Amino acid sequence: MPKVVIVGRPNVGKSTLFNRILGERKAIVHDTPGVTRDALTGEAQINGIPVTLIDTGGFQRVEDGISFQVIDQTYSAVQDAQLVLMVVDSRKGPLHQDFEIAEALRKSGAKVIVCVNKVDNDGLDLSVSDFYQLGFEEVVGISAIHGRGIEELMERASRYLMPTSEAKESKSVVLPRIAIVGRPNVGKSSILNRILGQKRVIVSEIPGTTRDLVDVQVTLKGLDYILLDTPGIRKRARVKEDLEKISLRRALEGIKRADIALLVMDAASGPVDQDLKIGQLIEENYKAAIVLLNKWDLIKVGRRAEEELLRDTGWRIQFLRYAPIIRFSAKTGRGLRALTDLLPRVWGDYNTRVETGRLNRILRDLIAEYSQGEAPKGGIKLYYATQVAVRPPTLVLFVNGPQFITPQYERFLRGRLRDALGLTHTPIRLIFRGRR
Repeated sequence: MPKVVIVGRPNVGKSTLFNRILGERKAIVHDTPGVTRDALTGEAQINGIPVTLIDTGGFQRVEDGISFQVIDQTYSAVQDAQLVLMVVDSRKGPLHQDFEIAEALRKSGAKVIVCVNKVDNDGLDLSVSDFYQLGFEEVVGISAIHGRGIEELMERASRYLMPTSEAKESKSVVLPRIAIVGRPNVGKSSILNRILGQKRVIVSEIPGTTRDLVDVQVTLKGLDYILLDTPGIRKRARVKEDLEKISLRRALEGIKRADIALLVMDAASGPVDQDLKIGQLIEENYKAAIVLLNKWDLIKVGRRAEEELLRDTGWRIQFLRYAPIIRFSAKTGRGLRALTDLLPRVWGDYNTRVETGRLNRILRDLIAEYSQGEAPKGGIKLYYATQVAVRPPTLVLFVNGPQFITPQYERFLRGRLRDALGLTHTPIRLIFRGRR
């Protein structure tokens, strides 16, 4: 699809415009300059034309290491853009940075529309003409927060967008969503870059570098996936600032949106309490999972100690017994082949539908095998079972006493069902109903 890239200085309203065109609050909007760091993408419609919309970080030169990476990402996004929306602030007029950005855009050869933002009332309309100094023919006044001028902007933008034949003929396809989750600084962004084979997201030793929920499509061994890089999940007691709270919500949203969670842990420290809590969030939301013990290249102990670490990790996350554990190194690429081999199998299990007759035969045998002290006279009786959903496989069981199904009994059934059905890499959701 045509790519439309939004660029500009920090705090001019790029993310607000991104959310406005997208029709959802995907990018974090905050008064703090430089909130957006990684380029965010989303699929949008501009006057009926499907486009890939890209929100970039604020263009500013600050000697902090991160800002230069933001600028590099912005340049990279602009290179193959069909249209660039350059956002400026009507209340501050054209600034030196605006002219610097304009000059860079002219060198790229991109088609540019200057979006003079924060024109919230008629009194600010006159300020729009000041921005013709930037040297572009297309200048339009808008208010991204109130929606003013957006219709005119969409009309002008559509003139530059020529959808490809593939975009016109494309059909809706469900792509597996893979969320990379974990504590801050365990290497989530480095892992995403390693999988992609390029520096797509910003990597820094500064905790909290990733703030937004960054998603990007990738093809691995002929299969397409959506990768979600999430902010680090800290203990709630340590989350103080508004931005941290918003980032935490984004990370939790990433787990809920995902089909498969890559739970990243630091191999050097082994699983800590916060890792287990994140694992429990994955389990509670019935997501498939793969555990990546990252930074394995730093492990300098013998083979026996390595095996002990793997056993200890498996024991501590036994509530995710369906999650394979991979020794991984984002730095060297160790474990990448094992991961790409596993993903189709995990997705296949998570997306499985079981034939009803086979399901009922297996369940009757399991229920007869397990007795409960508090079960009604004659034990738990299964009348009928049927699968009602996939992702995860979700089964409804009609029994004579749903109130007697204990958590231990439910865990027994889920575990044995995974084994009997050969679905070793997926959670199974069970819903118990009484006979009507």
